[in-house]
Order: sequence, then structure tokens, then C-alpha cells
Amino acid sequence: MRTLTAFILIVYSVLGFASSAPVVMDLSEYDLDNREEFEQFTFLPIVGSSTQGTFVYSSYSKNLLGPTSVGFGWKSVVLSILPKAIGSEAYDNFIIANHIIDRRINLIPSDSELCKLTEGAESSLRGIGAIYTTRVLFGGYPKACSLTVRFFLYPQGPSEDTILNILSAQGSVALKYSLSSEPRLVATVQFHEIIRVLIDLGALVETPSGAFEGVSESVLNQAMLIDPELFGGTDSIPSVSWELFINNLVFDEGFVRVNLTEENRILILEEPSIHIVTVDEEL
Repeated sequence: MRTLTAFILIVYSVLGFASSAPVVMDLSEYDLDNREEFEQFTFLPIVGSSTQGTFVYSSYSKNLLGPTSVGFGWKSVVLSILPKAIGSEAYDNFIIANHIIDRRINLIPSDSELCKLTEGAESSLRGIGAIYTTRVLFGGYPKACSLTVRFFLYPQGPSEDTILNILSAQGSVALKYSLSSEPRLVATVQFHEIIRVLIDLGALVETPSGAFEGVSESVLNQAMLIDPELFGGTDSIPSVSWELFINNLVFDEGFVRVNLTEENRILILEEPSIHIVTVDEEL
């Protein structure tokens, strides 16, 4: 009888179910300044609440379920990746003491490496001539992901125990992702439009060098009366926008000077992104 030595690796990505696919990151609804950080987890409260929010986990463990027979010589095992924090004393005490309402959402970026067989595990399976397929499943909470491995038992092939030993060994499955907030827009100032208004009002005049100049007091008084929408406001000019505007003017002995460039056409101020967690584990 000819020995089967073919190696099959099929990876399926199941993305069609909204309840289990990775969340596209938008952390604007969370009060990140008041997040609670612990060794194995971080709690992100939603804006306006100290009790309702989402847990983000930094450490995971692997659980193997099976094998079960799926027919025609094939067997299946499921490797699930679960947070270590669940059920820990620190986790339970925090929830009870603060009356936490968990939103039960997996905040895992869509570009994450979830439940992927490591190079070491793949090399070991190839080395013994294993015939197998893999299928990655996302969610549901609190599970980060699951990896279904189906393997075929054939004469003179590797034994079931040999395959299970490889899959259950430390370092067989990788989980890698990093979670950060997007930079938050703080202020937008239509600088060129504001300067054009000040020119039309006569507060600024063009100099021979192509710059614009005016008396400081007149320029500032007129600027404060300009439509707040040009400063990104509604009823009034936001203080942060006013400061951004002022910082782009040059003051010199009672006068204001300004040069219009492509770089200062629209002034934008952003808060830098906030790093929440990085997970880089081989389980």
C-alpha cells in the first residue's frame, strides 16, 4: 500500500458574522483617561459612567477540547484562547467592589494575528507527515479566538497522541495584537480664510515681501468677531482653537505679521493616540 505523505494546510477565515468578527477600532465612546489598569486586564469605562465599560485582556491561556470523530478517518480538536484574568481574585474583586457592568465586547483590531499555528507547530506536523486542516474562528466573548484542527489518521501515519501532543504543547498557537486609540481631533482652524477676512476688514495689509501685517490690537479684536465656525466652534471660538490661531502669528513690537503657506492653510491639533495593550503570545 502506498503511504500517504501529502501535506494539506487550509486556512478558513470566518468573517461573515457580526457577533464574532473582530471589532473595527473606534474608542471614542470610552473615557480612556479614567481607565483602570491591572496586571492581566484593563477596564475601559464608557464616557459618563464609572461602572459600565469593556474589559481588555493582556494575558491568555490555551484550552484544548477533543478530539472528536468527524468521519472517514478524520478527527477534530478545538484550541480556544481565553483570558487568564477571568475568575481571578483581582478580576472578581474589581467587578464586585465597583459594581461593574461588562459590555462583553472583544476589542481586538481587525489586523490581529489570531489563533494561528506557530511555525514550530507547523514544522512538527510536517515532520511527522500529518495531514490536517485548520479553521480560525473569532469570538465569542471572552474568548479571543478558536482554532479548529482536523487531522486524518491513516495507516503508517502519525498516531493521534503524537498529533495531540504537538497541539497541546506550549507555543503551538500564536495570538498577537496591539490596541491603541485613534488620534483625537482637538481643533481645526481655517487659517487662510480667517486671514482673508482680516484683510477684507483692513486689519491686515500686504507688505512688499508678500507677507501680511497689521496692528496687533486691531488684528486680535477683529479676529475675535469672526464667525466661530472658521475656528471649529459654533456659538463661540473654542479656547484651544484661539490658542492655535495665535501661535501661528508673529508678534513684533505691537505689530502682527503672517505668511500664508500651503502648510498653514488649515491648522489641525490632535491628541496623540493612547496605547491600551499589546499581546504577543505563543500559547
